[in-house]
Amino acid sequence: MSALPVDRNGLPRSRGSTSLSSYMSSITKSAGNTKH
Repeated sequence: MSALPVDRNGLPRSRGSTSLSSYMSSITKSAGNTKH
């Protein structure tokens, strides 16, 4: 339910998206490095 108001605001959602993208990129890089 907390995600609802956050999404409605849009501001935190955008920030979270950026953070998630950065986190995913870091994980992918780390995973790729470890896998390779």
